[in-house]
Formats: sequence, C-alpha cells, structure tokens
Amino acid sequence: MSLTLLALLSVVGAATAVPDARVGIDQVEVSSGEPAVGERTSLNVTISNSAGSPAAANVTSVRLYNTARDGDPRDEATTVGALSAGDTTNVVLRTRFDEPGAHRLTVEVVAEQEATDDEDEDEDEDENEENGGTVTVTRDVIVDVQPAEVALGLR
Repeated sequence: MSLTLLALLSVVGAATAVPDARVGIDQVEVSSGEPAVGERTSLNVTISNSAGSPAAANVTSVRLYNTARDGDPRDEATTVGALSAGDTTNVVLRTRFDEPGAHRLTVEVVAEQEATDDEDEDEDEDENEENGGTVTVTRDVIVDVQPAEVALGLR
C-alpha cells in the first residue's frame, strides 16, 4: 500500500513542476477613497518578484475580472515588462461600476519565467522547467462603490 502511494506521489511530482520565479501581487490600491457609480475608478497594482527568486519573470498580462471570471476582463495591461529578483512594478487598471455597494474583483497576473542555465540539471528533467514556465497569481479586492451624487440647481 505504501509503495503504491509513493509511486503515485512520484508521478504527480514529476508532472507538476513549480516555476522558480516567485511572482506576487503585493498590493491593490483604489485611486479614489470613495469611488461613485459611473465614475472611472483606477486600481494601482503592485507586482513583485521575490528577492529570493532564482529566476527573472516577464509579466505578460495583468487583468481585472469580476470575481467569477466568467467573461471578458474589465481591463487588461499587456507586455508589462521583466522583473529580476527583488524587482517591483506598478500597473494601473481602470473600470466603472453601474451599481453602488461592495464589489469583489479579482486581479490576475500572468508571467513567463525566464529559462535558467543550470549545467548541473539532468537532461531528463521536465522540458517546461528548463525553458521557463508560466506563473499565474490572483488576488481579490473589494471596492465599496458609493451612489452617484446628483446636484440639482433650483432657480
């Protein structure tokens, strides 16, 4: 029984290589403290590649979705740039809201790990590991949207 479990774990471990790049979403800040219905709202997303990361990462896209991610993104930034170990960058995503209340959104960052040239690596290792790999990270954010203020002038 334990031999079967060990064999299963070996197969699973070989099939899912963990990329070396350690990309993360450090912070998501809403530009306006109290965004209102119909106003354009900006979200400043801070992305980093950990200082302990042995590989650089090329951020290919940053997307803003409704939490369900069941459709097209609300906004997207592409070809953001490369992050060496310890680097950070900021990306601004924009959206509008049609209704007041708390809106849960998801920020998704997709990066390609740059290939590492380790001469000690076995030739039998997973090809994806030698040539880099895709790293995808997400972070949810709640935006509290206020009702639109209507200013009526009476004469």
